[in-house]
This record gives sequence, C-alpha cells and structure tokens, in this order.
Amino acid sequence: MAIKRPKPEEIVVKLRQVEVLMGQGMPRIDAIRQISVTEQTYYRWKKKYGGMGTEQLKELKRLQKEIDLSALESLEAIDERLHEMDVKLHLSEVKGPVMDRLAKQHFLQEMTGAVFLTQYEAARLLSASSSPSS
Repeated sequence: MAIKRPKPEEIVVKLRQVEVLMGQGMPRIDAIRQISVTEQTYYRWKKKYGGMGTEQLKELKRLQKEIDLSALESLEAIDERLHEMDVKLHLSEVKGPVMDRLAKQHFLQEMTGAVFLTQYEAARLLSASSSPSS
C-alpha cells in the first residue's frame, strides 16, 4: 500500500494545530503526537513550511510553476535551435519528478533526440549509431 503524503496546505494546517495546542499549554511532544507525525517529520516540516500562511504557500507554488514554465520554454528554444542546425538534443539521468513534468507538458514527445537512463547508456548507444558501418 502506498504511503499517503500530505499536501503542503495540509502540512501548514498541522503545523498551526501544534502551535495552537502548545498555546493551550500542551507540551510540544504531545502536540506533535496529536497530529500523528514523528518529531523528525514535524521538525522537517517546520524547517520547510514554518511560519508560512496559506497565502504565502499559494505564492510559493505560483512562483515554482512560473520557474518550471520558463525552464521548459528555454529547453524548447534550445531544442528548436539545435534542430535548425540538424543537431539532436538528448537528455540523460533525468530524475522522476522532472521527467513527469516534461512528459506532462509533452516536451518529451516533441523533442528531437532521446532520453537515456544513464550517461553511459547515452554514450554507448549514440557512439554506436554514429560510427561508420564496417
């Protein structure tokens, strides 16, 4: 069974619940237990989202989306310019979340080259396809 990870909005609410419980006099460790997470998780969340309100969280998400889109536009422009020079753009070692976003935006289907799991695989296959036949 997959582990359900809370969304950032849910994390901010849980952090706020701990603050409220502590304000009512409950010890921090008991307040953390009340929201059903470990101390380690609480402190990791607090470091990442502590003091952040829902509006700030929405702004952070908007900025991340904007950055992702500008990076995607840059990749598309690079791929297009290379294509004009009859050069293919190949990618290797693209990590899961990045790969998911590229696939969702249809970049991978429109890209002129290929995506390889490792640099070794890319070098091996590309050098084999570019070497003259014997």
